[in-house]
Amino acid sequence: MDVAGHARAQDDRVTQQARTPTTMTPILRPGGQRDRIRQPDPLLDGLPSPSSVETRRPLAPFAAIGEVAYATAAMLSIRAPRGALRLFVQRLWLSDDSTELDLSRPERVRMLPIGTMHVAVRLSGPPIRLYDGARGRDVGHAVVGGARAGFYVRDVARPARSLGAQLAPGAALPLFGVPASALAGAHTELDALWGDAAHVLRDQLIDAVASERQLALFEGALAARLPRVRGIHPAVAHALMRFDSSAEQARIADVVDETGYSHRRFITLFCDAVGLTPKRYCRVRRFQRAIDRLAAAPDESTWGAFALEAGYSDQAHFTREFTELAGVSPGRYRALAPAQPNHVPIR
Repeated sequence: MDVAGHARAQDDRVTQQARTPTTMTPILRPGGQRDRIRQPDPLLDGLPSPSSVETRRPLAPFAAIGEVAYATAAMLSIRAPRGALRLFVQRLWLSDDSTELDLSRPERVRMLPIGTMHVAVRLSGPPIRLYDGARGRDVGHAVVGGARAGFYVRDVARPARSLGAQLAPGAALPLFGVPASALAGAHTELDALWGDAAHVLRDQLIDAVASERQLALFEGALAARLPRVRGIHPAVAHALMRFDSSAEQARIADVVDETGYSHRRFITLFCDAVGLTPKRYCRVRRFQRAIDRLAAAPDESTWGAFALEAGYSDQAHFTREFTELAGVSPGRYRALAPAQPNHVPIR
């Protein structure tokens, strides 16, 4: 599918956006630190504000990224994209734990759903490896992770250097030439979408060596896919704002009525942009809000009230849905105390 055939002229206001400085400083995460501070940004799952170029605070909340290093002591750089890419990319990141020795690291982690897509390129070490039960499979060195409504299991036993991007709803079609619904719930090798350009890009990234240069090259490759772009569909943008509001959770039927579209048409628009149905997306976002609050819940005796505040009908509903999405019960999750909230060690 020709991406340019689907894209339209970008709104002139985008060109007036301030450019983000390119200076980057590696970030050192203190070994063993388990900071759970979260920023109030529902779409970005606790990442720094969009205006941030980098962050120097402990990065335990950096959980939305699907291929970030697991080790508790690793170099990690993140920054916002520039120009038109801001419409489709929430964060660019680079992690490197290839020089760190962490004897406490597990061999695998459960990656919890966060409702958005990501693209990751592994620059050193073995291919990204996922597990379905006891069976493992390599999914390549450059991978697009579709939006999910459930966890998956990833190998983290071997250190690696990787970079990537956390994508915004609406990014799939301009960046990869297919709707998000075609990539949802799966990991797709980048060369299946970009052809040989994916291999050429990885070689260039490896040759670049320096972190700043690697991120700049990667950003340029993504921007090159956007010669003519348009923003996310207004109906989808409105729905995302309503679904992710910190106020009382909006009913899907009410939001559909507000857009003026039929239910069927709205579902199609939303799935093509986000990769999940509105119902599944809202379910994942409620789950993420529950994770945010779970650390502050004193003990299980208070979880009935906690469940109601988080938007569940009762404690049984909360426990059942949490276990389904996370693969572990809320109590077990708290006992494991993952350093990165969406990377749950399997022990």
